[in-house]
Amino acid sequence: MSLHNNPEYNTPEMIESMKSHGFKSESPSQLSDAFRLGWISSGRDELEDTHTDKADAWDVMAKKNEIISDLKAENERMREALIECREEIDGYIRQEYPLDHPLHERYRERDFSANPARIALEED
Repeated sequence: MSLHNNPEYNTPEMIESMKSHGFKSESPSQLSDAFRLGWISSGRDELEDTHTDKADAWDVMAKKNEIISDLKAENERMREALIECREEIDGYIRQEYPLDHPLHERYRERDFSANPARIALEED
């Protein structure tokens, strides 16, 4: 079921934004519906209504900056925890294959590359 006939999902601001992004607003389209749902979930309509004066906008901006800084701090804590996990798992691997024998070196290399903490840190 498409949302193109539902007035709740077709505010003038939303239709204008959809057209500026090249989406169809008059006919059924899954991509347009995804845009509508994203618009609604982002709360743009509420934000535009509440920012009637600049003081409110600055308060919202300050709150968003505070949330961003909290998320950055949490990200850094998680990164440190991943580094600790990587080192601990690597230590277990070194204990499992302690010799400098070529076979143990190959196994260590294989297991180091399969370390999930190492993989997560490399993706970052």
